Amino acid sequence: MGAAEPQTGDTYVDELILAGCSELAAGRRHEAHNLWRRAASLRPNDAEIWLALLSVVDTDEDRRACLENVTTLNPQNEVAAQQLRALDSLKSLMDGEQVADTNTPRRAFRLRWSLLVLALLVLLKLVVLVAAVLIVIGLGVMFGIMLNLV
Repeated sequence: MGAAEPQTGDTYVDELILAGCSELAAGRRHEAHNLWRRAASLRPNDAEIWLALLSVVDTDEDRRACLENVTTLNPQNEVAAQQLRALDSLKSLMDGEQVADTNTPRRAFRLRWSLLVLALLVLLKLVVLVAAVLIVIGLGVMFGIMLNLV
């Protein structure tokens, strides 16, 4: 692959995901968003990338797009399906439509909390992934040192 050609392989996408985790951990949401957006464009059928992206988007429209992708790719993801339904209810409430549920303000509150919890779970999963990579790197370094001593 030449220097002028954009990288598109799985390794490159994994690097984008990890770089996004680092950027988010450093408080640079915009940079994480850009990295994960690029990863999603290269690997659009990866629900985990859409979940990561969900944790850094700012609008309900973007949340909806992420959740729709997650539920399309993984229909068994009930949390994402519930979040999507809650987002629909919230949109109905904000549009002034009558909603059958009499606890709609409470549902809106739960939606915000649920989205926060979902984002935290995604972040936790990404932190565990980064930790696993660091452990593998550390073991490789230790193994290399041990081989040099023997």
